[in-house]
Order: sequence, then structure tokens, then C-alpha cells
Amino acid sequence: MKFPRFLSLCLALGLSVSAASVALAQTKTPTPVKISMHFNVPQLSWYGLYWADEKGYYKDAGLDVSFQYLRGSPLAVQATGAAQSELGIAAADSALAGGIQGLPIKVIANHLQKDATGVIVDKAKGPVTSFKDLGGKTIVTSDSTTLATLLRAALKRSDMTDKVKVLSVDPQTVCTLMLAERADGCTGFEFAHALQVKAKGVEPLFLPFNTDEYPILGHVIMANSDFLAKNPDAVKAFLAATARGYAEASADIPATVAMMGRIDPTQPKETLPQAIKIIADLTESPRSKEHGWGWMDDTSWNNLYSGLADGGVLKPGYKVSDLYTNDYLPAKK
Repeated sequence: MKFPRFLSLCLALGLSVSAASVALAQTKTPTPVKISMHFNVPQLSWYGLYWADEKGYYKDAGLDVSFQYLRGSPLAVQATGAAQSELGIAAADSALAGGIQGLPIKVIANHLQKDATGVIVDKAKGPVTSFKDLGGKTIVTSDSTTLATLLRAALKRSDMTDKVKVLSVDPQTVCTLMLAERADGCTGFEFAHALQVKAKGVEPLFLPFNTDEYPILGHVIMANSDFLAKNPDAVKAFLAATARGYAEASADIPATVAMMGRIDPTQPKETLPQAIKIIADLTESPRSKEHGWGWMDDTSWNNLYSGLADGGVLKPGYKVSDLYTNDYLPAKK
């Protein structure tokens, strides 16, 4: 096996192959990688990226990573497609919309293997273990969000469409009506709205739209198609470092809580540990346990797509396999 001159010198000095590779990467000009984030402030679900960044894993991989904070997934998809950033993070439905519109993007990883949204109900109002238990109840949502479409799709799968009253209001008042006892439940995120409801003194029960029988993938990482074609090794290095970040951060919840509390001091300290634990669970699924971190399949994409297409949110007829690839993910250890 022939080694580059620099690598041979490192080995002669007693460095391991991995250490020598890092040293070699650091002698090259770092590859700039700007990531369009789908919120304008740090989000807890990004903790794996922040961990990799703070630990220097991106730098060691020869990458100069920076974060571009935007207001919403559609803007992150558009920025990535327009090459205003090399990579982007967005809700899967927005990535799907971008693919259908023909934007030059490719989804390269699914860091939240499970969708984090569902229905939140007051535990005191009786046992609720499935959508069939919502008969006769009023659930508040907002038709301006994807959650409303996912709710109606879940009710349809459970044959409960005509048995549950769905009330659409402004997104900011969805769970407020439940807290005011003007509704029985609301749609929201498990690691955000459910914990906010609990902080108001209501013990929540959470019914996820994602189930083992009907998996729906959560937020995804995408790449500009031109950047991906020209920099495959950089993309692989980024995903390997990010996977390591999520694995280590998920295994050390106290350290992750401290890190996120430092990155965003506005996070409520009383719910932060529980929120991180919930997100850590969302990063794993049966498919990731079988294939490795970030893995995607047609089933989870089509489950999301069919619900949105049936609800008139997205046009039908798109081939989801054209949107994503697992080719750049690190091998399962």
C-alpha cells in the first residue's frame, strides 16, 4: 500500500493511521460548508451538529462548517436549492415539496428517524391509547400547518374522520384552547408543546402520528445537488462527523443539556432534560438499528407523502426515491 509522503512521515513519527489522516486533512484548505437551518434560533433537535462542531469533528474532517439561521423549512429548502448554502436542514414535507418543484436538492440523511408530532390530550379526561379513543372529542389544530393534514390522515386510517370534531385556529392558540378547557386536545410536537402543556399543570398523553405500523420520518438533512456531485467526500465526512455527534450527545444527556443550555439560554431549564431524552429517542428507529444512523426508505417517505397528497397539500405522482439517497451515510458499526 502506497502512502502520500506526508502520511508516511506521520507514520514514521509514530502516529496511528487515523491520527495521520486527521493531520493530513488539517494541512488542506478546509471545504466551506454552510448549512441552512430551518429556524432562526437554535433548536434542540440540532444537538448532534452542535456537539460535532464543539468537539472539532468537522474541523478534523477538513470542513469549515457554518450555520445560517432562517425562518422556516421552506426557506431552508429554497436556500439549499439556490446554492446559497451547501447543505440544509428542513422538515421532510418541505423537502418533498422542493423535490416536486424540481429544485436541485437531494436528501442525504434522516437525523430524526421518527416524526415528532401528534395529538396531545389531557390525561385527566380519560384513557387515550389510540386515535380510536378520540371519538366524540374536539381536537384543535391549524390548517396552516402540516400537522392538520397528518391529523386528518391519522383519523382516516383509524376510521374516525366523522367521529372526531377538528377545529382549526391560529397556530399560536392551538393548545391554549385545550388549556382553557374549550377543547379536548391539540396537535403539537412531543418535545415542545406536550412539555409546555405539562408545565401549565396538565398531565399530557401524546398520540404520535408516527407508529411502528405506520412509520413517518422526521426532519432531514439535504444537499445542493451540484455541491453533492462535486464534493462527495466532503459530504461523507460531514455525515460521519454528524453521526458521531448525535451518538455521543445521545449517550451523555447531562452534557448535552448543559451544552444546549449554553447555546440557547432561553430554553426552560425544568423541561430541557426531558426534551433532550425525547429527541434522543426520535433519532432511532427499527430501520436505523438495522442499517445505521440517518437511514431512509421508500415506506417512511411514502407514508408522509400519501397523507399530504390525499390532503391536497402536495401533488400526487412523485417518485420519492428520486428525492433521497443513503449512499453518503457512514457504514453501520
